[in-house]
Amino acid sequence: MRKILSLMASGLRFPEAVEDKHVHQVYNEIAPHFSETRYKPWPRVASFLDNLPPHSLVADIGCGNGKYLGCGISNSIYLHGSDRCQELVEIARKKKHDVCLGDNLCLPYHDGCFDAVISIAVIHHFASEVRRLMAVQELARVLRVGGQLLIYVWAMEQKKKKFDQQDVFVPWHLQQQFAKCSKSTQTESFKPANESPMDQTDSFLGTEQKDCRDSSNGHSKKSDTPFAGSFHRYYHVFKEGELPDLVSQISQLVILDSYYDHENWCVVAERKS
Repeated sequence: MRKILSLMASGLRFPEAVEDKHVHQVYNEIAPHFSETRYKPWPRVASFLDNLPPHSLVADIGCGNGKYLGCGISNSIYLHGSDRCQELVEIARKKKHDVCLGDNLCLPYHDGCFDAVISIAVIHHFASEVRRLMAVQELARVLRVGGQLLIYVWAMEQKKKKFDQQDVFVPWHLQQQFAKCSKSTQTESFKPANESPMDQTDSFLGTEQKDCRDSSNGHSKKSDTPFAGSFHRYYHVFKEGELPDLVSQISQLVILDSYYDHENWCVVAERKS
């Protein structure tokens, strides 16, 4: 059984601390294991890329291991990826992808330099509405006028998961074969701690949930491999209509489409100014 841990309201008093401990540190620890479960592009994301004009310059912000950087061969688009996680960037580089280290809140690109931008399963890791809005604004900044933006975020409305509230910790059970030789691989490193101010990020209520990883979605199925520890990833799961409302706050963007796919809420937007 997977356990989804709901953050107490006080847990979001320090959003940057939440993100540092429960997003950035976690992904650096689990990167090799995480990468092994991300190998198959979702069809609608691949279709978005395949239908862009030939030779488009496209940014994958939060590219992870580069799962989508091999798409767009049929229309000869050029994809460049960036990610906040050094370990995932190195994995993508080993696959010969063009990637760099980059923070979604301060991207290392000029204004309006991309014909299209994709953000797949990234915005839900920002731990406040202000920071989520800043992240979308930065995506719009690097997009040219007339360019298109595709965003995917986890949905609160999922068939196999029931969330008590929107701000949650989702465990990643690290397999022993991927564990690093460091104390940070121990489960205790990411258990709730009575310390200040980080204790504010660790308060939670527990809700039992099933493990829903599925190889048909490009994720590995649950296995009997021994675990080295559990790492809690922060998510803000989006309610229906919340993502379009967020994107609509960016004056330069106009929403072209909004839909549900692979338990994610999704938006396609175009930069008008």
